[in-house]
Amino acid sequence: ILVFVHSRKETGKTARAVRDTCLEKDTLGHFLREGSASVEVLRTEAEQVKNPELRELLPYGFAIHHAGMSRVDRTLVEDLFADRHIQVLVSTATLAWGVNLPAHTVIVKGTQVYSPEKGRWSELGALDVLQMLGRAGRPQYDTKGEGILITNHSELQYYLSLLNQQLPIESQLVSKLPDMLNAEIVLGSVQSVRDAVTWLGYTYLYVRMLRQPALYGVSEDRLKDDALLELHRADLVHTAASLLDKAGLIKYERKSGHFQATELGRIASHYYCTYETMQNYNQLLKPTLAEIELFRVFSLSAEFKHITVRDEEKLELHKLMERVQNHSTYADRPLTRWAQLVDKTLALCKMVDKRMWQSMSPLRQFRKMPEEVIKKLEKKNFPWEKLYELGPNEIGELVRAPKLGKMIHKYVHQFPKLELATHIQPITRSTLRVELTITPDFQWDEKIHGQSEAFWILVEDVDSETVLHHEQLLLKHKYCRDEQHVKLFVPVFEPLPPQYFLRVVSDRWIAAETQLPVSFRHLILPEKNLPPTELLDLQPLPISALRNEKWEQLYKDAFPQFNPVQTQVFNAVYNSDDNVFVGAPSGSGKSVIAELALLRLLTHSPASRAVYLVPHDALADIVFADWYHKFGARFNLKGFNISHAGSRLAAMTRPIYNAILRHAGSRPVAVFVPSRRHARVLAADLLALAGAHDTPGRFLRARPDLVQPFLDKVQDRTLRETLAAGVAYLHAGVCAGDRRAALQLLESGAAQLCVAAAELAYAFTAHVHTVIVADTSVYNGKLHCYEQYPVTTVLQMLGRACRPLEDEHAVAVLMCAQHHKTFFTKLLNDCLPLESHLDHRLHDHMNAEIVTKTIENKQDAVDYLTWTFLYRRLTQNPNY
Repeated sequence: ILVFVHSRKETGKTARAVRDTCLEKDTLGHFLREGSASVEVLRTEAEQVKNPELRELLPYGFAIHHAGMSRVDRTLVEDLFADRHIQVLVSTATLAWGVNLPAHTVIVKGTQVYSPEKGRWSELGALDVLQMLGRAGRPQYDTKGEGILITNHSELQYYLSLLNQQLPIESQLVSKLPDMLNAEIVLGSVQSVRDAVTWLGYTYLYVRMLRQPALYGVSEDRLKDDALLELHRADLVHTAASLLDKAGLIKYERKSGHFQATELGRIASHYYCTYETMQNYNQLLKPTLAEIELFRVFSLSAEFKHITVRDEEKLELHKLMERVQNHSTYADRPLTRWAQLVDKTLALCKMVDKRMWQSMSPLRQFRKMPEEVIKKLEKKNFPWEKLYELGPNEIGELVRAPKLGKMIHKYVHQFPKLELATHIQPITRSTLRVELTITPDFQWDEKIHGQSEAFWILVEDVDSETVLHHEQLLLKHKYCRDEQHVKLFVPVFEPLPPQYFLRVVSDRWIAAETQLPVSFRHLILPEKNLPPTELLDLQPLPISALRNEKWEQLYKDAFPQFNPVQTQVFNAVYNSDDNVFVGAPSGSGKSVIAELALLRLLTHSPASRAVYLVPHDALADIVFADWYHKFGARFNLKGFNISHAGSRLAAMTRPIYNAILRHAGSRPVAVFVPSRRHARVLAADLLALAGAHDTPGRFLRARPDLVQPFLDKVQDRTLRETLAAGVAYLHAGVCAGDRRAALQLLESGAAQLCVAAAELAYAFTAHVHTVIVADTSVYNGKLHCYEQYPVTTVLQMLGRACRPLEDEHAVAVLMCAQHHKTFFTKLLNDCLPLESHLDHRLHDHMNAEIVTKTIENKQDAVDYLTWTFLYRRLTQNPNY
């Protein structure tokens, strides 16, 4: 039997009244049979219960349940009721909505509840009544359930009609429209007023507005002019969007009608905060807040608007008010900044979750730890760190409970603790790379720690005023004995500070924090880079400048004139024998510049040889195929491979699809993803999204009968299906013939979209209008962590966005993790120096030079090094 009442106090009152009546009439046996197993179970469990009312009722087979009880007590009651040890459970409405606990009989005691919004008693909502009565009937035990509703005679007809389904259900969406709209904008399914109007057309609100327009504020005159209520829906959307824009949750461009989600909007959507609450936080959170002021900010949340002070809480609040004076001195002189506020807020969050203060012993977070032992430890004021140095016997003597020493010692060493080590490398004068090594130093217990533990990595400046970098680390059970390696890029400023502070804080354990100062005492920043060469405004040279008809034939079909970069370096490369270094972005025609140098060599020294070095086998194959076609088999080709792996991808499907719609139109698009699996899955997902928007053939730009001959050559069945819809996917596992057919369709314009794995960044030969790099992290299986793509790989991908003879401009979209955004912004807007990695492979080079007799002794080796790029960079960036 499940009895629903409408206040916490009423649960205990009703349960005691029923128990006392049973004792008086000697009918307790109907609910708890003497001698049954349930009697012993309930008696044992009652001893562990914290709530005094529940402890009193449990041995009689009665129980209570409400939100004011501890989580452990609530879970215990739910389990005992589900196992049929408890026959009568008196609960508030929290059990009706929160937990699936069916019963044979449900009794609703009264239908009047106090409404703080109205300031008076009001009738229980229809949904609440149906939800409560819906608990009646256990599918595995009963053929029917019984629901009993106790109410006033005047309300009888209302509830009868409600149960007979005679009352229409009206939509309440308008009151929550801003929050719902924000969620859709964050999700990416709504990007403009027009999208939002269409979205509203799929809601129940729209159905009811058409049926009952007057009830929803639509006049008859307006209905005649606007039969589908498009203008009314647009008004609703505009009002909701204006509220969100004012609260800072979205950016609303009123002229174009476009929406853009902000970080505040994402937080509100992910954590179900109302827009009023987020507006309060945005206005009231200041870096100088102390703990008491933080409590005030969160107490002003819209969700707490109608929470009243209960009688049992008044005494506790009175005690707190008396102690406020002790804290006022701290509130008068706050010296905190954002970094310290972040720390305080996270600490408060954990304190609320664990229902304990930070000043209490961390051992309180272990449920099976005896209360008396914890109190003894707290009275001793024994430093927590010193407990790690004590053995089981010493801990037992400390708390004067030798038998418990072993258990306390076990819990102390199960408390999350990490060892940190760092290695710093200056990349530029304003960017440092920090290689952080994290070693778990605690015993993992799945019952306590689960499958993973989350930690926050924070890098703070010397004054702990600014959080320079933050990211989350997920420590998994299967790797808990291994070192975790994390690479961070953090800004550094001049004058150089003495140190930074690196902190790793647990996401859920109070006092689980490790701090490491990163000293800059011996740090030497690299020399300032020379400014890049300015691109001059020169008249493009025609290919006739080669002055050789044979060479002109090589480029006649490709382009009529050289581009600005090629024009500027033409004289140095083609008309002189000087040493030249050319650094330019991908897609700027550097391969043609190399060919110009080769053409000069072939013109003046036909018997000479040239070596062309590339970092990847795939690039060597492409260049070889191109030059074999142009020059014949006259060159020796040498390449060495720098390996790089694939990684996993975050869910970016919809933003990718929206970026294609916004930037590409009908022009070709390439999307680079970390792994083979994601290439195939993303291609299918983008086709599904196109189908959901009623444009299943939007990526196919040719007649199916013209595409069919290419499809017949494709062996991969899935690739054949996606190509038929205009979408290709490529990775190293796709055979050469299939890859060739897919690229031909893309380059001819028949297929608009190609999804390629990052491993093909250098083998991807097509040039497109729009390139999207979806995620920039690669998973390192050996180190069990994510690593960024090499910078050169990212630039190679972005360089595919270039069709010089067809487009005036190209578009590149880079999607990355938030904590990588600053680094990539610096990479794309500034220049990063090229560093030597010869020291990683020096033994191989030395061996080759010794074999050729170039190096015969130690002095020869030193002289050899002075002619390397490594020697030049040693003086420019010694710490690297």
